[in-house]
Amino acid sequence: MLLLPADLDLHLQPQAAVTAPYQIAQIVRSGGGAPAAGSDVAPAQGLGTSIVPPVLAGGPLARAHNIGFQYSNIAGSGLTYRNWANPSLGFAVSAFPQQETVGGVTNGIFNYGGQVMLPFYNSGTTRLYGALSAGVGELPESRDTNLAPGVGADYALGDQFILNAGVGLSVFNSVRKDGNTSLNRSGQVFGYTLGGQFCF
Repeated sequence: MLLLPADLDLHLQPQAAVTAPYQIAQIVRSGGGAPAAGSDVAPAQGLGTSIVPPVLAGGPLARAHNIGFQYSNIAGSGLTYRNWANPSLGFAVSAFPQQETVGGVTNGIFNYGGQVMLPFYNSGTTRLYGALSAGVGELPESRDTNLAPGVGADYALGDQFILNAGVGLSVFNSVRKDGNTSLNRSGQVFGYTLGGQFCF
């Protein structure tokens, strides 16, 4: 248990009253004197502040669930759900079904993918993370798959919305469904992700 000097008055702003980007805890020294016996706390030096990022105070980057839409050629496009129940490890899935008519035949087009995110920086308004993305595109003529390591970023706008973006080096493979192997393709290309998510 942390022991504070007896001559310190600790004033914390109530959680409900915090509207600024940061919670600020002020410690005001009311007079002279030494710390309590056995305390590891050094004598206070006048007025001090302790700044706690919003991620610890319930800001959008602290919310466990994100739902929105993204466009991506590495992690799947369409309706997107992201989970940050564990702040040190995030997951995302995206999918978008569509119909297309080719040669008088109606074909289903499905684009779906996922992402694993490992954050390495979080200021409360900006989160940076390494990411491993995968995507599958079911087209009338081919099936396209990719795997892409990369980096991403989330930026908080207001209390419940974030913008997300990312880039990655996609290792892709496209296989023709008509058996024409001469048109199969594979290789590496840089890809990207852009989206917006509501947080709750």
